[in-house]
Amino acid sequence: MTTKVASGKAGGSDHLVAATPDPGFLKRALLSLGGERKQILLLISITWLVCSTLFTLPFITFAQQIDWPAMLAHAIVGAVGLLASVVLFAAVIWATGFRRRHAIPIVFSAAIALSVAMSFADLAIFDMIDSRLGREFQPGVSDLTRWFGNFAIFISQFAVIAAMTWSLEVFSRNRRQEAEIQAARLAAARAQGAAHAANLAALRYQLNPHFLFNTLNSISSLVVTGRNKLAEQMLSQLSDFLRVTLASDPNAAQTLEQELETIESYLNIERIRFGDRMAVEYKCPPELRDSEMPSFILQPLIENAVKHGVSEHAGSVEIMIEATLEGEHLVMLVDNSIGTEHRAQSGTGVGLRNVADRLQALYGTGASLETIRRETGFLSIVRLPYRVAGQ
Repeated sequence: MTTKVASGKAGGSDHLVAATPDPGFLKRALLSLGGERKQILLLISITWLVCSTLFTLPFITFAQQIDWPAMLAHAIVGAVGLLASVVLFAAVIWATGFRRRHAIPIVFSAAIALSVAMSFADLAIFDMIDSRLGREFQPGVSDLTRWFGNFAIFISQFAVIAAMTWSLEVFSRNRRQEAEIQAARLAAARAQGAAHAANLAALRYQLNPHFLFNTLNSISSLVVTGRNKLAEQMLSQLSDFLRVTLASDPNAAQTLEQELETIESYLNIERIRFGDRMAVEYKCPPELRDSEMPSFILQPLIENAVKHGVSEHAGSVEIMIEATLEGEHLVMLVDNSIGTEHRAQSGTGVGLRNVADRLQALYGTGASLETIRRETGFLSIVRLPYRVAGQ
């Protein structure tokens, strides 16, 4: 079947209008037989076999002598009827591609046309065989009466065949469309998941150049001030740190214990630069260290605390990392205390925005990042759903 998209409006929207039928539709309908269509053809064949048997049964059961010419005529009519039913079968399949208000008249017209043709064919077949034998089939019955009797029988058969083919074809088509819709939804969900994972990976890897720039800037400062040995140590620590972080899966979760180990690797780099001026205190209970969290989620906060605490003030700075459980949320605090003689600087750069974006992408409204600027330091608070790794 060939269709064209017409720009006429039906109910306010474009609709499909059937154009000239494709002459090859019958051939393709027969060649592209699926399991359901083969079952329909089998049912049609069984229908004609049963009908032919019922028509010939009286000639075998009640006749004193079997009327073989009449049985031959019925067999030929049955074979022609089966071929006509195949044509009707293809016409119904073709019509299901139209809108229902167009398809039903097509099927109805095809059934009537085939019934009319079969009624004439029945008369012709019986008259041809009987004329060769020099006899008359059903003497005393007019051809018009015989024709209407045949038409009533054939229209009933073709109506059943058309209804059966229509129902099974529509059911099969709806099932295929539903399967295609489900496959499309699954593909869309996979694509959305891949895009989401790619976005998370991009956010995660965005931290590497940011962190690397700050660290290389620190190494440059050491070289400029003549502290080459410390610069070499920092380069060595940076190499170890990057080897671990870049090899990890950016979308994989890890435990709080693993995140603290990453933080400690980073702080080892900064300790080379600041020495005793930077003190770090951990307040993370052992029972919370198996908590699950995104990888590299706290490191930007620690980096922010170092940048706006230790590097901007000559005195000593204490950085505290604390984990607590509040209801169903794990709360992580990163606090840098710089003393009352200094004023904390607010930090709203790449690192903090990145953490907030990752929490939003992973947990939606279930997680948050809060930053508080105080007279004596800068406090960052991360809240995320409490989960134990592996559960």
